[in-house]
Amino acid sequence: MLRAEDRTAGPLRRALQRRAVRVLAAGQLVALLVILARGSGLLQPLELAWYDATLRLHAADSAPSRVVVVAATEEDIDRFGWPLPDGVLAELAERLLAAGADAIAVDIYRDRPVGEGSQRLDALLRREPRIIWAYRLGDVGHRGIPPPAALAGTSRAAFADVVADPGEVVRRGLVAAEDPEDGRVVLSLAAALAARLQRGSLRPEGDDLGFGAGRLRILDAPFGPYALLDAAGYQVLLSYRAAFARRSLGEAMDGALGDLTGRGVVIGMDSLSVRDSFTTPLTTGPARGSPMPGAMIHAHLADQMLRVAAGARGGAAPPPRTAEHVMIWAAATLGAAIPLAGPAVAWGMMAAGAGALSLAAILGGAALAFGAGWLLPAVPAALALLLAGVAAIWLLHGIGHRQRLRLRRSFEHYLDPRIVETIVSAEVPPSLGGEHREITAMFTDIEGFTRLAETMPAPELAALLNGYFEGLGEVVLRHGGLVVDLMGDGMVALFGAPLPQPDHAARAVAAAREADGFATRFGADLAEQGIAFGVTRIGLHTGLALVGNLGMRARLKYSALGDTLNTAARLESLNRWTGTHILVSGETAAQVPGARFRLLGEAALLGRTAPIRVLTPDDGAADAAAEYAAAVAAIGRGDAEEAARRLDALAVRTGEDAALRFHRRRLVAGLCSLEILPGGK
Repeated sequence: MLRAEDRTAGPLRRALQRRAVRVLAAGQLVALLVILARGSGLLQPLELAWYDATLRLHAADSAPSRVVVVAATEEDIDRFGWPLPDGVLAELAERLLAAGADAIAVDIYRDRPVGEGSQRLDALLRREPRIIWAYRLGDVGHRGIPPPAALAGTSRAAFADVVADPGEVVRRGLVAAEDPEDGRVVLSLAAALAARLQRGSLRPEGDDLGFGAGRLRILDAPFGPYALLDAAGYQVLLSYRAAFARRSLGEAMDGALGDLTGRGVVIGMDSLSVRDSFTTPLTTGPARGSPMPGAMIHAHLADQMLRVAAGARGGAAPPPRTAEHVMIWAAATLGAAIPLAGPAVAWGMMAAGAGALSLAAILGGAALAFGAGWLLPAVPAALALLLAGVAAIWLLHGIGHRQRLRLRRSFEHYLDPRIVETIVSAEVPPSLGGEHREITAMFTDIEGFTRLAETMPAPELAALLNGYFEGLGEVVLRHGGLVVDLMGDGMVALFGAPLPQPDHAARAVAAAREADGFATRFGADLAEQGIAFGVTRIGLHTGLALVGNLGMRARLKYSALGDTLNTAARLESLNRWTGTHILVSGETAAQVPGARFRLLGEAALLGRTAPIRVLTPDDGAADAAAEYAAAVAAIGRGDAEEAARRLDALAVRTGEDAALRFHRRRLVAGLCSLEILPGGK
């Protein structure tokens, strides 16, 4: 035979599997939403910000470059004037060539003569193949800026246009583009400089461009952090990984150049009064730096191309988009799986720690991979991890809430709502055990119910009892009691459990009186239908009891054990001899000082060594209570004559009730004592 644990293992396992499937499916839905959001461009600003931060992190890895930058400063403008005269530019180029420069790229527009020396500059440009000069491409409705006349239409004229992302941040460099005026594909200033230094040319390789021993990854939307991209021309991501030797124009003119053999030079501006500087990833973020001169951007692109030609990676590049989607899906699956490790409350800190470690692993791994040349989808993967974790926690909370609600609704048909709440809210299953606590126990029973059960069909009897217990149970619950058992026509209720109640005795007495009223009305209604429904007898006693989960592990039951319950049961049974509906022990009455009771005597109950005071609630007037107390005192003294006189007078004045009948009957039988013997005598 299967044990109870074996019988429950299958359904439990299936429930856990269903929960896991739903949570993991939610994680995959999150992954899909993140991928769609990324494809629509919603994540592009975040991804570009992460790209900038990662690039700055690796800025210290910059290596010396073959490219030298000569930039005119404010001091140089004061010294040589602006625009720089053609003669100054010609002399600068001659000095650089004399120092051994292998190629010179001039990032200064010069479409017309400026100052003295124009003929000198023109002659130099015509005879010297190592000089490349910048011009600006035209645009729709806008005319470009042509190169110097001596270089017009030659391969030594290269465009110097810069492309910027929203926010005017330059992350991309143009290698080549189509000239809108004649449709030719022309090189950028940086590409022309690199080609001159490499003694090579660019060649198509699929969607990319080959250069020397390597390949330039050409951008096309989508590409890494870019979902929406104006990919006109041939663009690459700038790596900004070079360290350049820099000279001012004045230093170069004064001969501070050194040996430039085999090196390329970019001539440009680095002056506030001449706007030719741009924001780059190196100058974004919290600690914004100074904008980068355009000449430096061209130098970075040229250096990057030279490194590619030498066989090195030109910068970080993303894996195929499908592989990125798989990474995002894996991150979302991990985020959804972490909360499945255990209950949210018990594992909350561990789940949070695991999530934080996973997030750190994604971001840290992506940052390290960037240094190795891989541009991984850190932001969408981290977002998928976080959102999937939140979705999983929310879903698990919802599943748990629905399960607790179903459990509560199911068990509230069998258990008191307070016990159900304790079970549902517990972090561990209920177990065997209890505690000693003072409570007040209530026992009820229906007089003559056996005869009624013998004469009434079972369905009708069941319906009658259901209505009776429904009303009786509502009374108990209304006063804070706990119905722990229904035995045939009897009910057992506790006050002061499962939650402590300092006024449990008062609650029990009030509930007993209201229950008596309900039972009386219930019986009267049945009597009108010709059904003889007996009187409900109630017994109350206060004392210590063992309360808690009692029974066996396969089937626990919240109940109580001890003499307190036995005494309450004996008092309920004693009602048949005293003729009362409610009997209360002296211990219970002592804890309800505001209520009045009529003492019936002291009963030697079965199972108790000492007699117990037995009382019944008093509904009469205060002066009648005093008269009754005097009669009982006379009985206690053995003065039967005075006791009979007082009881008779009280019966005439207030009418006879159960307590008066009990004492008068005993006096007639010759019993003038407060001792109630077994059998009620």
